Amino acid sequence: MNLGRIRLGGGGHGQLVVSTRQLATLVKAGMPLLRSLRTVSDQLEPGVLRDVFAQVASDVEAGVKLSDAFARHPRQFPTFYVNMIRAGELGGLLDEILKRLAELMEKQRRIQERVRSALMYPAFIMVAAISILAILMAFVVPTFLGMFTELGSALPLPTRILVVACDVLRGWWWLVLLVGIGAGLLLKAFLATPGGRRLFDQMLLRLPVFGSLIQRVLIARFSRTLGILLTSGVPILSALTTVRATVTN
Repeated sequence: MNLGRIRLGGGGHGQLVVSTRQLATLVKAGMPLLRSLRTVSDQLEPGVLRDVFAQVASDVEAGVKLSDAFARHPRQFPTFYVNMIRAGELGGLLDEILKRLAELMEKQRRIQERVRSALMYPAFIMVAAISILAILMAFVVPTFLGMFTELGSALPLPTRILVVACDVLRGWWWLVLLVGIGAGLLLKAFLATPGGRRLFDQMLLRLPVFGSLIQRVLIARFSRTLGILLTSGVPILSALTTVRATVTN
């Protein structure tokens, strides 16, 4: 069965959506799972995802369950993807789960694109504001400070703090850069801990405007995934366990 090479501009995520939909179609048509996996692998363009599907097919041929075979490749198959496949195996609804999984991933991609578009303008404004502030402190403000110094008048405390900040930025910019990089690395290590991640997630939900937006996106993802599993006949406990992996916060 030749379904044509998969060429999709959406990157790895887009190829995974199409491959999942294709696998669902083949399984629902009655084609054996192993042959379906090899067919999907053959239709993919040469690359990582094609090799991964070929490896999954080999694992299934060796007696490994499909969900366990997918779980061996966490970079290509997210946790919620593997858990939904596992739920489909338990409920005997693999073809339906695959179909709805592809639809879910496509909807999530659309939501992410909308959120990214909505955040693009604020991010641009923030970067521009920081850049302008740095230019002012490095070149413009020192000129005015020199004028005030020549007048011999005592400068107020906020102005003196600004003078020190400008001197540090101009004379020790490399140290400021190193401190910024070090702080970023420390923050990354902190977020890798359970307590740090929990604190960061709480802060995200408390952000003005964006916190509400993030919460709505997560609730929509949770509700949509749970609805798909329940309407597919997956037991409520198994569905909740699976859905838990879809909520990143």
